[in-house]
Amino acid sequence: YPGDDPSMEALAYIRRGVDAGVDQHYKCRTRKPWWKVPGVSACDIFVTYMNGVSPNLCSNDARLAYLNSVHGITLDVGVQRLGKVLLPILFLSTVSQLSAEVYGRAYGGGMLKLEPREAARTLVLRPDAARMLEATVGDIRGSVDSLLEAGQREQATMTVDSVLLESGMIERGLLEDARSCLYEFRTRRSNRSSKKWRADA
Repeated sequence: YPGDDPSMEALAYIRRGVDAGVDQHYKCRTRKPWWKVPGVSACDIFVTYMNGVSPNLCSNDARLAYLNSVHGITLDVGVQRLGKVLLPILFLSTVSQLSAEVYGRAYGGGMLKLEPREAARTLVLRPDAARMLEATVGDIRGSVDSLLEAGQREQATMTVDSVLLESGMIERGLLEDARSCLYEFRTRRSNRSSKKWRADA
């Protein structure tokens, strides 16, 4: 996101836009300067909102600006560090993922969409409860990252769930019920996707 005093490289890129006539397009014509999108800011955590399997949270450690391909969460100062460290991992829990299915919108192609209001309703641990798990979550972070990189999302969720179980923050019976419901929601979305492809064939 360019500042008010662009670098030489940024100025060269802007000139390329002028040469291509980009500055004459409607949105560009109506803003000053034409090459700077207003209202762009950095957030603490990104939230994916067009999801095939499930939504994800990602800490914005690089302080990147964002537009509308993801949602952004800005945390209160008192929980900012804690939230950036813990929320992306804890959001993988079955309970958080199930709440996203409940509040999100399932579309015919099997996609789950979370608008800002719906994302805000998804369940996460309260800061005081999350703080109690900080050391334990630190211990599993590497293995969870490895599982996600290997495409083993369900195993990553089960790893996070095990922390919640062992800490007593959820009862086993309730967790098993939540897993069953999550499987049902995702299967229903997946079946919608399959039916659409069969109808289009």
